This record gives sequence, C-alpha cells and structure tokens, in this order.
Amino acid sequence: MTGVQTCALPICFPVTIKQQEAVKAWEKIKADQKAEEERLENLRIEGIKSKIDTFESDSYKIIQATTFEDIELSKTSLGALVDAEYDFEEFDILFEKAKARVQSSWDLKCGDLQEKENQRLENERLAKEAADAKAKSELQASRLNEILPYVAFGEPIDLTKLSELDKGKYESILLAKNFIIPFENGVCVIKHWLIHNYIQKDRYKPTVYGDLKGQLTIKDNKVYTLDTLCIQDGNKTDTQVRLGKVRQDKDISPIGFDEFWIVYDKKVGKPNAQKEWLKANIDENLLKTIIEQAKKYAQAVEKKFRKDPERWIKYRGWEDEIVIKTQDKPAQRWDSTLEGVMAKGRELGILPKPGETEGQYRERVRQG
Repeated sequence: MTGVQTCALPICFPVTIKQQEAVKAWEKIKADQKAEEERLENLRIEGIKSKIDTFESDSYKIIQATTFEDIELSKTSLGALVDAEYDFEEFDILFEKAKARVQSSWDLKCGDLQEKENQRLENERLAKEAADAKAKSELQASRLNEILPYVAFGEPIDLTKLSELDKGKYESILLAKNFIIPFENGVCVIKHWLIHNYIQKDRYKPTVYGDLKGQLTIKDNKVYTLDTLCIQDGNKTDTQVRLGKVRQDKDISPIGFDEFWIVYDKKVGKPNAQKEWLKANIDENLLKTIIEQAKKYAQAVEKKFRKDPERWIKYRGWEDEIVIKTQDKPAQRWDSTLEGVMAKGRELGILPKPGETEGQYRERVRQG
C-alpha cells in the first residue's frame, strides 16, 4: 500500500494545483466585478446626493435673494426646481426631506419679508400723519396770525379750527373781515402784506397785474387800500372796484356786510339786504359810518320794531337821526369780551403775536 500511494502522488498533484489556480482566478474576477459594481453604485449614489444638494443650494440662493416685490417670481423659480425630473426614485425620502427644509426656509423668508413690509407701511403712515399734523399746525399758526387782529369784526369764528377750512371758505372769512382786497377777475391783495414782508431790490420782479396794482395806494402804516377814484372816463371801462363788490362765489358776502349784519341784529331778508348793500356803492369811509349808526339804531330800537335790514339800507337809514335810550345797566368790563380786549389792545398798542392764544393775549393786555 505504501508503494502505491507514493507512486500516485506525482500523478494527482499537478491537476489539483491547476484547479486551485483556476478557482482563485475565478474568485478574483468575481471580486473585481463586485468591486466595480460597488464603485459604480457609489458613484451613482454620490451623483444623486450631489443633485439633491445642488437643488437645495440653488433653492437657498433664490430664497436669500428674494425681496418683497419679487416674491411671486421667486416662487415660480423654486417651483421649476421642484418640478424638474430626477432619476433617483429610491432616494425619494432624501429628496422629500430636502424639499421640506427648502419649504421651511421659504416660509420663514416670506414671513420676515411680510413683517418688514408691514413695518415699512406703518412707518410711512406715521410719517405721513406727522407731516400732515405739522402742515396743519403750520397752517393753523399762519392763519391765526393773519386773522387774529380782525377776529373782533364780522361774524364769530372758531379760531381753533382754522386749518380745517378749505381755501375758498377761508378766503370768504378774510373777505368778510375786510382783510383782503378782491378784484373781479379773482385776484386778491393782502392789505397788510408790506407790514410783515420785505423783498430785496435785486430779487424784486414787477407783478403781471400792473393794471390792478395801479388801483391801489399805500397808507403811511404800509397798508394797501383801494383807490376808489380810479375810474376811467369816456367810453372806457369803469375800473373802479368798490368795497361792496366781490367775486361771485355763492358763500361770500359783500365786504363789510357781515359786520353790519351782526351789529344790526335783525336776521331777516338777508339775500335782499345783500343786494341793496351792493347797490349802495359803499366805500371804506361810508362803511365806518354805517357800522356806527347801525349800532346806535340797534341800541335805540327794540328788535321787533326795527326796520328790516333791506329797507334800512335801501333808504339809507344811517343818515337818519337816532335817539339812543339810556338804560341803567351794570358796567361791563372791557376784558369780558374778545371785542373789548382787541379794542383795549389797540388803544395800548399791544397787538396779538403769532401763535398766541386768546387767553394769553388777554392776559398781556391786562398787564398793560
């Protein structure tokens, strides 16, 4: 047996060696194939992850650059990225997580932009309110400064709401208080403009209304007044502008009429009385006489026995003799009425200051 085995070994060994080498070669080939497959799969996976990362990165760039004005455009761009075709269905979970992160970032961005826009609008609203309040305050101060010296004349007005009046209504008040001189073409002259304003000679430009300026004269106290003698003769147009004539606005009374209407104190037939007032051709001197006589007439005659204003004006009642009935009435303090304060202030040479309230002015006049 020993001899047989020894003889057989040299015959079988080469075959076994070759088989083993073949097996090893086959195993190596399989191992190399598997490694290549794994490498390719890893490359595919890395490519998919890179695409997802690129999607997420591009989305964040769009979100970061978004402003409130282009929210809709950015939303469209993000939608295009989301709807793009990707070949990685087995990685839907990763993609869905990336989309969720992008959506969360988008929602935060939109919320932040909306909050900032709301704050911007609120700041604009507050700034506009502040600007409107400032303009209203300045207009109130300007108008109060203009009208305070004349507040005692004509119908009473609410000095706290001057800035709420529209331009037409405010001009009608100035007309009624004889503060401005109106012309029939709509041009108005502020009687006391020269007192509070000055234009340097090198900046002075002549007015285009030279013909109207020629009808004005300047008193020693720098107050403009209408030259009622400026009338062209012959067939030329009469350019005389009397105090009774104003622009034909429905809410404007003839100059001086409102003051007469208050002191006469019989409120009947106002439209007809205004017509008679216009016909009377009342100038500045005559106006003073009419107001004085109307006051005396109102004191002397009880209201129910007074003539209607229309008849009193038509028949020139200011030329009639008036007997004033004296009555025993308690003396009225001069500072009990605004009219009395204004009169006392003029007597003492104390004029209202810009922005000064009625109470402050009254106290200054009391102190003399």
